[in-house]
Amino acid sequence: MLCRTPLHSWLVLLLVGANLHTVPAFAVEESPKWFVLRRSEIANCWTALLVRVDGAYRHDSAQIAGGPYDTEAAAQARETELVRTGTCDKS
Repeated sequence: MLCRTPLHSWLVLLLVGANLHTVPAFAVEESPKWFVLRRSEIANCWTALLVRVDGAYRHDSAQIAGGPYDTEAAAQARETELVRTGTCDKS
């Protein structure tokens, strides 16, 4: 049985800290928006939630094919339209 030692206190803090869900500071300050993203090489599309970084919404490996939208349903409607017109393949 562990006595109340510095090690015990440290383990308790470690366990409590492991259960906390942290949010990046930029995500709190900037409102997230829904987008339709598209890979140009294979033309598949999907919806994603992006946050504004340095004043712009960005994705490292995909082009923005629609957005920003306030709801996921609006982004999915745009994705469906892009699939219907042949611009994208459903991923």
